[in-house]
Amino acid sequence: MQGISRQALFTAWKSAPADAPVLCATRRLADDLVRDYARQRHGEGATAWRAPDCRHWRAWLTDRYAEHALAEARAGRTAPRLLSDAEARTLWRAVVEDATRNRPLLQTPGMSRLAAEAWQSAHDYDITLPLRLADDEDASAFDAWTRTFRDRLHALGAVTGAELPALLAESVRAGTLAVPGRLVIAALDRTTPAQQALLDTLAEAGSRLERLTPDEPVTPAISHQPCRDPGAELDVTARAIREHALRAPDARIGVVVPDLGGRLDALRRRFDAVLCPWLRPEDDPARRPYAVSQGDALAVQPVVATALAWLDWACSPGGVAIEDACRCLRSPYWLGAEHPAWLAGAEHTLRDRGFERVTPATAARALEYAEAPVALSAPLRGLVPDREQAPPSVWSQRFAALLDALHWPGVLDSAEFQAQRAWNEALGDFARTDAVSGRISARAALSRLRDQLNDQPFQPQGGDTRIQVMGLLEAAGQHFDTLHVLGMDETAWPPGARPVALIPETVQRAAGVPQASADGQLARARAITGELLQSAPDIVLSWATTIDEQPARLSPLLPAPGAPAEPAASAHPPAWQAQRPATEGWQDARAQPPPPGTALRGGERRLGEHAECPFRALAHHALAADAPAEPEPAPDARERGVLAHEIMAAIWRRLGDSTALGRLDAAAQRDLVGECVDACLDERRQRAPHRFSDGVVAVESVRMQRHANALLDADRARAPFHVEWLEGADIDSDARRRDHELTVHGVPLRVRPDRVDLVPGFGRVVIDYKTGRAASAVGNTLSSPQLAVYAELVADCVGVAYAVLRAGDTGYAGLIDNDSVDALPALTPVEKLRRPAADVLDDKDWPAVRRLWDAQLAATAAGLRAGDARVAPLAGVCRRCDLQPLCRIHARDRLATADDGDAA
Repeated sequence: MQGISRQALFTAWKSAPADAPVLCATRRLADDLVRDYARQRHGEGATAWRAPDCRHWRAWLTDRYAEHALAEARAGRTAPRLLSDAEARTLWRAVVEDATRNRPLLQTPGMSRLAAEAWQSAHDYDITLPLRLADDEDASAFDAWTRTFRDRLHALGAVTGAELPALLAESVRAGTLAVPGRLVIAALDRTTPAQQALLDTLAEAGSRLERLTPDEPVTPAISHQPCRDPGAELDVTARAIREHALRAPDARIGVVVPDLGGRLDALRRRFDAVLCPWLRPEDDPARRPYAVSQGDALAVQPVVATALAWLDWACSPGGVAIEDACRCLRSPYWLGAEHPAWLAGAEHTLRDRGFERVTPATAARALEYAEAPVALSAPLRGLVPDREQAPPSVWSQRFAALLDALHWPGVLDSAEFQAQRAWNEALGDFARTDAVSGRISARAALSRLRDQLNDQPFQPQGGDTRIQVMGLLEAAGQHFDTLHVLGMDETAWPPGARPVALIPETVQRAAGVPQASADGQLARARAITGELLQSAPDIVLSWATTIDEQPARLSPLLPAPGAPAEPAASAHPPAWQAQRPATEGWQDARAQPPPPGTALRGGERRLGEHAECPFRALAHHALAADAPAEPEPAPDARERGVLAHEIMAAIWRRLGDSTALGRLDAAAQRDLVGECVDACLDERRQRAPHRFSDGVVAVESVRMQRHANALLDADRARAPFHVEWLEGADIDSDARRRDHELTVHGVPLRVRPDRVDLVPGFGRVVIDYKTGRAASAVGNTLSSPQLAVYAELVADCVGVAYAVLRAGDTGYAGLIDNDSVDALPALTPVEKLRRPAADVLDDKDWPAVRRLWDAQLAATAAGLRAGDARVAPLAGVCRRCDLQPLCRIHARDRLATADDGDAA
């Protein structure tokens, strides 16, 4: 085959581009040739020129098949329809699914992908199908799938891309397909038998084949760079590229990585840190000064992944997990991205109400609860799952309509726009699979579309980037000023045998499949190595001397280094990046004081949190900085606490006083408690059916009846009493709840005591229901001020009590005046207080307790009035605090420790 240099090819293109068509091994090489030609013409002053006919192998086959189909049509015959890649994948999946319906596979999409790969290999290497190997289970299964696949192709009157070389060769021999007078072959040095047969047929038919050769033979200067580990190799290469690019801005720099797919994330991370440290995560990736040939799957591109997530939500009648729903709502690719406050309010509502799974309609109600406009919630109500079956073309239209209603995708940067355009093309390809899919459900349609997008790589196109990162095969035929070849250690090059699945290795070796044997891989690796060493005048070979804690050496297929070199390690950041600028310390420990005369948000809870940590109280109650609640599969402690309050209020609203309780025998008491518990649970179930299922209601009913009966038994042992307040409201009134206004040392509060009992002859006892452990009423810090505040509100208060409804601990706990012990004997008289609680009192009587509480409330109120917002937690508070990422107290402590160490 005669050779032609790149410059001679460009000269031919100038005179008659159509007379010198080029067939390239890869799409990258085709783009590279066209780009170089355009660069040369532009340098010559040309402003317009005819585009050359330069195609990679698959595109060239498709164009020739279109010519064949046209020739057949002119002759009055109908050529078979060429299935697109999406149609072929869909047909293989349908075949495999039907064949394994009674023996379901774990990964049907993966198995259909392997079948398609085996089909392609069989046609590339002239392997006769079916294989007819009865003793091989995989081969027998593949034979059966192949027969079904062929039958369906015949019924459709279609062919696949794997069959094109043989079909076109037959068309050339029959004289149906016109052959080019000249065809330039670029980097097709390792052809498959099917490719070679087609090229030979073209040559026999009179086509002059020429091979693209380098303009001048290259004798490269090869340098070696051992590195301590793969991470150091990436760092060292990135720094070398940066220095070279700064010295020679116009130089073309190539980077070849054999296992690029496995190292892609690490490579981007380390190259970004060195080559573009200014690049932010939200920036357009096309702004990188380097281009990577191998992109991620189209399905994982953010704008496409969001579309799939919304469609998955729409196709899930039972909703999706709250994390997935909130991820959709927080996405920047829909109408709601312009209203983060309403979205945050909706998410807070969903989490606060314990939704584990969320439907679009539920999310719409949450948005309406957050007072979002109807235009924001209406699209969510339109995401109604369609249960009928329809062909893919119908589902493509419906999927597009659903996304349009959401105003997807919004304003896009360059890379996102390219991803959206690829999505539209993929949706069109999916719509054309009607003939091979039939009628399917929405879930099946979305699953097949997702598989198609996972199989479709995507790499955003930037400008004319001088730094190119590619895999081994993509480097074929390209030329650079400098080439860095990474990962060329003895464990990776030559690679081991990797036979195609479903076809026996013996069959593949007999057919000459290079990947099927170590000898074939060795020969292939030698050929690729020779091509690499002719790709640039300056080549750097690097490898890791340690891989997975095992020593490694340079591949024996590459020129050996001279004198041994010390392996390079990951260096410290360059001086311009490592210098730490002088910093100025500044503490903002003052917040805006609460407006005078306005009730403090959070009530007595804020007083308690302020005593524990001023910043925590401010963040929770003034800034609404609560961490999102994580829904649990059953009612959490807060819900159980609210339920306990409702049940006990319902019981005492029915009883009213101890006399009514005394008139009940044990059976009547159990009946009363059971009625109140069931009524409260039924109300809860109506308000939150997602939290109170039949099983949960049954468990909670037994638990709450046990606790309520135990607490009523404790009430029977008390002196006669009358319940005055329930949830702050008079028991004789119609109100269920009432907030009371109270000013505590200049701080207005709204408070609502759970219950207040009047005990004739003694006074009033304030009761607060607890489903957890009861806190101590007296201490150095008043971190639980509810009882102290309620004591200020209630006249003639002689005691405060926690009514504990807790397994193994149900009863009363608290403090009572020494002279009023009989009012509630379960409480501790002040004179019986022990250390350390007794040590903070100036005397062991009830007035001393009230004086202590007053002083503690005064100190807390003074801090609130002054806007104290210090990060000053009491011991143990941080362990149960959700604000550590906000206050960063542990980061501050680590910094202080580091500074102390530096000073030492």
